[in-house]
Amino acid sequence: MEKISFQTSDGITIVGNWYAAPESKRFVLLLHMMPASKESWHPLAEALQTAGVASLAIDFRGHGESIASQGGALDYKKFSDTEQQAKMRDVEAAVAWLKEKGAREETIALVGASIGANLAMVYGSEHTKIPAIVALSPGLEYRGVNAERAGVHIAPFQKVLLAAAEGDTYSFDTVNTLAGRMVAVEPEVLRYRGSAHGTDLFKTDPALIQKIISLLQ
Repeated sequence: MEKISFQTSDGITIVGNWYAAPESKRFVLLLHMMPASKESWHPLAEALQTAGVASLAIDFRGHGESIASQGGALDYKKFSDTEQQAKMRDVEAAVAWLKEKGAREETIALVGASIGANLAMVYGSEHTKIPAIVALSPGLEYRGVNAERAGVHIAPFQKVLLAAAEGDTYSFDTVNTLAGRMVAVEPEVLRYRGSAHGTDLFKTDPALIQKIISLLQ
C-alpha cells in the first residue's frame, strides 16, 4: 500500500491509500462512510489486490488526513449540506488520478458506504461508462446527496450491488426502494439481519468481500 495525495478542483488536498496490482486492467475507487476514513476499506482493498485488482481508498475532505485547504483545517462535523455535497469534487479528482494511472471510466468500479454509497450512485449515474457500483447502506438522501434520483438513471449495462441490514431501517428501506426504482437494471440485493451499517457489514458477513470481488470481476 502506498500513501498518495492530489488536489481537487477547489483546492482541497485529498489523501489516499493506493493498492497497486501489477498489470491490473481493473480499478476500484473506495468511498468511506461518516465518521470513518480510508482505512475502513483495508480488508477489501487487500483482497482486491490479491485478486489482481488495483484500488484507491480516499479520505473525503474533512476526514482522516484530508483536512488541509487554502482556508485552513477542515472538519466534516462542521460541514453544511453544501459542503458535504462538495465531496463529489473529491470523487471527480480521485477518478482523474486513477486515469493518470492508466484507468479509463469503463475500467473503474465504485464501492461506497453510507454517504460514500450515495456519492458512488450519483457519480455512476452521471458517468454511465462506469461498469459497476456497490452501495453498502445507502440512503435515499444523505445531506443532499440523492441516491433515489440517481438510481433511476443507472444504465442497463451497469452492475449494481445493494446491501443493508434490517435493523438499519433507513438504509434497509432505501435498498428496497432503490431495487424497485431501477428500471433499466436489476441490482443484486443483499439483506442482512442485525443493524450493522456500511463497512461494518463486513463483520456481519465475512463473505461479503468475496461477493463484491465476484461482482467486480
